[in-house]
Amino acid sequence: MKRSFFHKEVIVKRGNKAESFLVILKGKALVLNSMGNEVFSEIQENQSFGLIETLKNIKWKNTIVSEKNSEILFIPKEKLIKNIFSSKLLTNLTLNILKMAK
Repeated sequence: MKRSFFHKEVIVKRGNKAESFLVILKGKALVLNSMGNEVFSEIQENQSFGLIETLKNIKWKNTIVSEKNSEILFIPKEKLIKNIFSSKLLTNLTLNILKMAK
């Protein structure tokens, strides 16, 4: 599902359960520090985030807000898992990423 966000609108909120893998289709997102008052990092157009959080069924560690107007693709965990396990290569890649994220 695609969703549009306005400048400084919250995309994901720290402490909420990660239920979707996200891809920035248009625009940019800012990752805020744990206090929510400083930019920790940026997520650029065509980049993704939330793979590990979604697969491990954990909560978001940071709040992420839109920088200017952005369009975000939300891929629910069920669809993500179905696609990962449809290919041996994707399965192995995902398992390796999860091992590195410990």
